[in-house]
Amino acid sequence: MVTNDKLVRRNILKRFLYAPFNVQLVVTRRCDLACAYCHEFDHSSEPVPYEILIQRLEKLYELGTFSVTLTGGEPLLHPDIFKVVEYAKRKFRGVWMITNGYLLKKDTIMALNQVGLGRMQLSIDSLIPNQTSVKAYTRLKSHLILLEKYAKFKIHINVVIGTDTTENVLQLIRAVNTLGFKTTLAFIHNGKGEIQLNNEQITCFQAANKMRKPSLWDFNRIFQKHFIKYGKSPYKCRAGSRYLYIDEYGNVRLCSQQPNMLKKDLFDYSHTDLQKQFYRYKPCNETCSLPCVRDASISDSWREQ
Repeated sequence: MVTNDKLVRRNILKRFLYAPFNVQLVVTRRCDLACAYCHEFDHSSEPVPYEILIQRLEKLYELGTFSVTLTGGEPLLHPDIFKVVEYAKRKFRGVWMITNGYLLKKDTIMALNQVGLGRMQLSIDSLIPNQTSVKAYTRLKSHLILLEKYAKFKIHINVVIGTDTTENVLQLIRAVNTLGFKTTLAFIHNGKGEIQLNNEQITCFQAANKMRKPSLWDFNRIFQKHFIKYGKSPYKCRAGSRYLYIDEYGNVRLCSQQPNMLKKDLFDYSHTDLQKQFYRYKPCNETCSLPCVRDASISDSWREQ
């Protein structure tokens, strides 16, 4: 006979087995930049209303979510971003943010300290602005100095390989090292999120990988080395379960790069959906460029697809 206590424990275990480790929640699609390779922004959308974001956070809490990453667009353009962080902090073990860094001032950083932001990620695409991206170290240096001086949350610098020369990338790594920040490396991707490397980019990655201060969260490096050696890196992708991407309309997507593989309203998403998507095979996984998805999937690599 199954007692009520056993049923409760069984339900808790079931939730843990498929619950999201990380959810990227779009708070606004608007961005103050226009990087050529990015399709996750516009210059006109209104921010998602605060009340709706709170409802979505409550639903994610119900699904057993461990951590939430606030993203965009540019999340710092949201007028209630500090209130959103503060509310999320009461619900989740980790509250993180992805930002381009251009709007970071001392007051902004101090406010994020006060509301309890846990970690911030900035992607730096080049040493100086170019046709592909303006997320350049020379433009962001003053903001990085402010972060180094005032931020109480962890800083994660993601250096993108494929948008600048090897010499410039290595100079960028040296500069970031001097500021004391740890880094991860990412490959530039095409419109489908696929990695397509040439020999120069491979050489650049290998040199930069030896110079950087690695982040403790950088499990993706295992897959990157495998990709360089074999031209693909298959893994058991758990997007739709261990990792969710919630767009500005409140739809659950597998990730930002595969918008057509899954589209379901967050409020209709259930533990059954988490289990179903956990075991779903994703044909894009061999050339996937998304460290966030790989990092959320790696702990379950031993489980059947």
